[in-house]
Amino acid sequence: MEVSDLITIDPEILDGTPVFKGTRVPVKTLFDYLEDNYSLEEFLECFPSVTREMACRVLERSEAVRRAVDRFLRKSSASDLRSFSGASKTRGNISRHVAKLRREWRQRG
Repeated sequence: MEVSDLITIDPEILDGTPVFKGTRVPVKTLFDYLEDNYSLEEFLECFPSVTREMACRVLERSEAVRRAVDRFLRKSSASDLRSFSGASKTRGNISRHVAKLRREWRQRG
């Protein structure tokens, strides 16, 4: 599955902030929740338009998502970046979150 199957970057949706495809939920929100020690289940309860499969695939493909976010940030003006505050922190922590979730999934499995 390609990154474009998981996320949308469209100036008409939240000013081009990367969102889960078919929703208005920023991908960054998933990582914000994880950084704040919420579980994946809690995130999914708060954002029912995001399916478990979508969230898991984004986490599995986090490096590709990180690159897409990097491309977005490189193309963005300073005003665009203010609307996407915290992106650097999110990009820097993606690997840590994926590793944590993989450990949890292995322990459950």
